[in-house]
Amino acid sequence: MGKRKPSAVAANDGGMTTPAPATSAQQRAPFLRPFTVADDDGIWHHPVKADGTAWLAPLRLCDPFAVIGTGSDIAGQHYYLIECASGERCLIARGDVGTPEGWRLLRNVIDIPSARKKLDLLTEFIQESGAGERWTITDTAGWHDDAYILPSGEIIGQSARLYFNGKVSNDKRLAYRSAGTLDDWKNRIGRYAAGNSRLCLMLGAAFAAPLMKWLNIDGGIIHIFGESSSGKTTTQRVAQSVWGHGATTSESWNTTAYALTNNAAARNDGLLSMDEIGEDASGRSVDQSIYSLANGKGRALGNKDGGNRPEIRFRVLCTSTGELSLESHLQKFDREIMAGQLVRCPSLPHKLENHHDFPDFKAFVNHLNSAITQYYGTAGRTYITCLAEDSDFWREAAVNLFQEYLTLLSGDYQLNAQIMRTARIFAAAATGLVMAVKHNIITLTVDDALSGIKDCFADWYARNGQVKEGYEAGKIKRMGMDFVQTRDLLFLDPERPYMPSKDTPGYVKRYEPFEGKEDEYYIFPATFREHFCKGFDEEKVKDVLHGLGWLAKDTGDRWQFQLYGKDPKTGKRKRLGRFYKLIGIAPPVTAQEDPPMPDNPE
Repeated sequence: MGKRKPSAVAANDGGMTTPAPATSAQQRAPFLRPFTVADDDGIWHHPVKADGTAWLAPLRLCDPFAVIGTGSDIAGQHYYLIECASGERCLIARGDVGTPEGWRLLRNVIDIPSARKKLDLLTEFIQESGAGERWTITDTAGWHDDAYILPSGEIIGQSARLYFNGKVSNDKRLAYRSAGTLDDWKNRIGRYAAGNSRLCLMLGAAFAAPLMKWLNIDGGIIHIFGESSSGKTTTQRVAQSVWGHGATTSESWNTTAYALTNNAAARNDGLLSMDEIGEDASGRSVDQSIYSLANGKGRALGNKDGGNRPEIRFRVLCTSTGELSLESHLQKFDREIMAGQLVRCPSLPHKLENHHDFPDFKAFVNHLNSAITQYYGTAGRTYITCLAEDSDFWREAAVNLFQEYLTLLSGDYQLNAQIMRTARIFAAAATGLVMAVKHNIITLTVDDALSGIKDCFADWYARNGQVKEGYEAGKIKRMGMDFVQTRDLLFLDPERPYMPSKDTPGYVKRYEPFEGKEDEYYIFPATFREHFCKGFDEEKVKDVLHGLGWLAKDTGDRWQFQLYGKDPKTGKRKRLGRFYKLIGIAPPVTAQEDPPMPDNPE
């Protein structure tokens, strides 16, 4: 198709031309068909006469472009991938070809006519040209086989046909660029991590972020806090300079949970930097987002057309700064902090121990603040390129280093399951930093890298004894004690006919001291769930209180006891209902809790 077929011509007889016998048009010439082709000058349609006997003048439809392939995304949507003469590309869903939406997308890269006839011809051209190579279409950043997509949409280490279809703001395109050389970054920024534990930790997080998938870690948050002008924001921006502009790649805590999960998804397999936790003016954003960021998925949201929106999933390592620790920030708003939040978002005070060859702390910080706006983005790109060149080898290497450093961090401490979650975050940071050292991306020794991370973990561990001792169990115990002891006088005697009020928490059987028995508190089930289980799973609360020897079970191994007493109206014996039973006004004192006896009782 495209070559004009020869027509029937008259025979040549001795230099005389004689006409061919008169026949029908179909007999005089082959039947020709119209076609559309692309060349350097544009897309051309070649029409023919109505009877198919001759070509007409070609019709230029638009500027040149080519359908270089087709593809589909994870949702099963199929696309045509179009490339114009300048090299710019655009993606059109198969169902949008020939529609105003499809033409709008195409007009972003080339001039498209408005004439209906030309648009119909272009529609046929695109549909008939779509038998090219197959592409993978994705709107998710991060790793795709041996290719890695930055939040800006830039693809590094592409080994397969991959097209990024995610929404990228101009701010991200500008933020996730590179400036200077890798040597500039190493000499002006990276080398100053030596002797500075928090710089090691934050840089380790930056280099660990692309490894989280390999290490099978859903996510985590590292929070450093300190007074204003303590250098904490500078330390975080040093980590940001690995991937882009050191001062413009961060996000704010002052946002909705949905916006925050979108920001995390845009940095899948990457670093998410959250600046100044104090901007969360109600504590709500931090409180609601810690589990989402650490577990790698957003909250389920409804669709206006019914059902739920597609679930947002991601895997990020997050850094955060603020003047207060996570616990202090949430307590400021009377929000209960859970052990799960403490271990998913370890908080530790900021410090810069080594000012290197600068005269003082201020000069050191000023240098870093200047350098991160001049040299950035090269370290991360080089790092990904190295990992992508032999991803299987480096994946195995990262896993082995991670296991080694997890053992190293836990060797000097007794780690329960909750603390082990935090240790995994620090071990991942150590792995990322050492991997960068091995690739000669940062001027640092392995010993310096590990020493910095170990110091950070030791500081966090020393500050979090409540997690070591069972944070949630301690909170459950304290909540129960506070409730019973502050409402002791509101409990009714089941043998005395008083009508319960809305403030009555239950009944109490009191014993005289000489009887050697603890008072028995019978708690209304609704009261127990409201005040004893606030913020906790009911079964967990019952197990904790029973394990303390405080919450009893009946002879049938049931949680609730049948209680009898006097009817407040008639004074006759009556069944009062089923209750949770506590033995004593507080849990029994264990041997560890017994205060030491004085040497001289006198």
